[in-house]
Amino acid sequence: MRRRSSSLLAVATTAVAIVLAGCGSGSSSGHSVPKDPKGELAASVTNLGASDTLGATLKLEIPPGVLQQLARSQGDRLTAGDAAAISGAQLAIEVKSTNGKDLADLKSSDQNATAVAISALSNGHTYLELRILTGDLYLQGDVKGFLGLIHKTKTYGEVKARAASLPDFVKALVDGKWVSLNGAAAQGLASQFGVQTGQSGSNESQTGKMLGDLKSMLDKNVSVTRLGSDDKGDHLRLSGNAKTLANDAYQSFSTAVPGGAALSQAKPQNVPSRVVTVDAWVKDGVLSEISIDLSQFLDKKESAAGQPLPITLTFTQHGGDITKPSGVTPVDLTQLGSLFGALAGGSSG
Repeated sequence: MRRRSSSLLAVATTAVAIVLAGCGSGSSSGHSVPKDPKGELAASVTNLGASDTLGATLKLEIPPGVLQQLARSQGDRLTAGDAAAISGAQLAIEVKSTNGKDLADLKSSDQNATAVAISALSNGHTYLELRILTGDLYLQGDVKGFLGLIHKTKTYGEVKARAASLPDFVKALVDGKWVSLNGAAAQGLASQFGVQTGQSGSNESQTGKMLGDLKSMLDKNVSVTRLGSDDKGDHLRLSGNAKTLANDAYQSFSTAVPGGAALSQAKPQNVPSRVVTVDAWVKDGVLSEISIDLSQFLDKKESAAGQPLPITLTFTQHGGDITKPSGVTPVDLTQLGSLFGALAGGSSG
């Protein structure tokens, strides 16, 4: 059971790396693209950068009942509530240029010229939100809600009581209020989410590098066919070796895309060497969706009764303004030493 669960974790996180590879920047309409499928796909990636805004949502498209079947096939048990929470999970990312340039045209000299918002949700409820503006980082989490999600509701009272004797920013965070970091501390935390807040030392922006890496991967290791068109746009199917794609995607994108640090446990070497397919849609000349069926990575005995297990990333050129939240409590770095001491003292007791 543990071996199969570990294998599934490697497959799922590596597949997320491949899907996140599509996350570049916002789209604009009316771009012309080559007629051949591979040329159309490559151009649609380039056209992702022709906007000052990106909205992207990463989500499972797997019904709760299928997730329960999958758990049983792995020798585990998943409750209906947990399956619904996982099925409804989303990672929403918005990136916006603050100087009027298209995201793909930004250079490293355009320091702090992007605002970023990352939200983790389940069934429409936000459990974590992070914003980066002008080099400052703002963080808010629903601690009580998250503890309820993992069946630890009763511990919230203990956490809140403990926080009452800790610095103000800890109390604010436990209460679900915004806290902020600036300077090097903000950059360090933002980098854990795959976001560059300052100058990278290269003349190429994070978005530009990401798009270039994706195009290079597609040029080398993917064949593309056109399946037709629907309301999502031109439907393209990519085929390639799973191990090769997983390794390329993980190496290029695990630290390059917002949220990519969540893939740190992925082990591309554990992905089987087999041909897999990825579905993509191009609308108005711009990549609009990428979808991977995770069941391709599993052995038949590990699959959920032959059910598809899609994970998708959709794009939009629209998004709200990313603004500084109100009522923010700054993190006092001078208090971190006493905070760690208090936490260590409590854990030893």
